[in-house]
Amino acid sequence: MPTQALGNCDVLQSCDHECLTALYLYLVAIWPALNPASISSLLSVAVGIGQRIGIYSESMYSKWSPLEAEIRRRLWWSHVVFDKRISEMSDYGTTPLNPSWDCRIHLNVNDSELRSGNEGIAGNSKL
Repeated sequence: MPTQALGNCDVLQSCDHECLTALYLYLVAIWPALNPASISSLLSVAVGIGQRIGIYSESMYSKWSPLEAEIRRRLWWSHVVFDKRISEMSDYGTTPLNPSWDCRIHLNVNDSELRSGNEGIAGNSKL
């Protein structure tokens, strides 16, 4: 059923970050059952989609609200960290993904501080 939902949203050709989020969550859910090399290949597709829709580039964030930009940063860095972990688990050792992006690390704020009405989000909140 999840694969059908991903197909219905046309995830491979979509420019919607919600479809990319769905693909990411699907990969996180299935990775324990698959070989790390298989997940690495699928994750490369997800990273490519992220690059295509511009979530890797800080310059693209100016057209989104602070909330939307922060959500996209979190999605990008989730992909990067997951890709690194899967690469460590496979025979590749290191990820072939070069840091050719300029996306800042997401803010250290609680989700409750991320509201669509905020024009500016205070960073580095104490936990």
